[in-house]
Amino acid sequence: MRNRDLERPEYSERPKHSEYLIVANHISKTYDMGRQKIHALRDVSLAIRRGESLAILGPSGCGKTTLLNLLGGLDIPSQGEVLFESKNLASLRDPELSDLRRRRIGFVFQFYNLIPNRTALENVALPLFFAGKNDKDSKNAALQALEEVGLSERCDHFPAELSGGEQQRVAIARALVIKPSVILADEPTGNLDSATGKLIIDTLLGQKDRGIAIVVATHDARLAGQADRTANMVDGRIVRVESAR
Repeated sequence: MRNRDLERPEYSERPKHSEYLIVANHISKTYDMGRQKIHALRDVSLAIRRGESLAILGPSGCGKTTLLNLLGGLDIPSQGEVLFESKNLASLRDPELSDLRRRRIGFVFQFYNLIPNRTALENVALPLFFAGKNDKDSKNAALQALEEVGLSERCDHFPAELSGGEQQRVAIARALVIKPSVILADEPTGNLDSATGKLIIDTLLGQKDRGIAIVVATHDARLAGQADRTANMVDGRIVRVESAR
């Protein structure tokens, strides 16, 4: 392993946009809680290449989810900038930012976020409906995405009829159906047993062979050990990056 100390920001100059998909330059996030300010993220710099896997590793409350939300445009930094394909996310209007998330960024959450009264197929097809695709094309693409995660035979089942691992694979299929440039996953194995967690890890990391960048916030050392790089977080800062040999 090669360790790189990131107490000082890793990227003092902006990397070339052709090499990197996402670049975070000196980003911080502070929440104003009345008389108290919560510093969730402190001067973090990070760049993510196309088709690489990055695990953001650290204990609960260290800022992993906040960083993931900023990288995906779900929130805007208090300081610094996040560039997606050289575009500053903070400079985009709400419709432009929503369109980018809908078309280019796949999200996977710890608690699946499936709609209970929709089948697996309908849940996966939803992003395409919102993007204006017709019903037939959306369902065909959703079925293909379910096949990719090994769940085509469960397409007509509702979330309550699926195991936790199956629900998470449906969530991954929902992220894949838009053919994203990046998948951002927040604790995707947090609610799963060891064997099921391994299946989810393999399913997620297998997507980078298709050129999709995978960024995972986790405290699961097994997942982190299989990523191309691991960014270790403590108290809102990245303190170390480890690259796989």
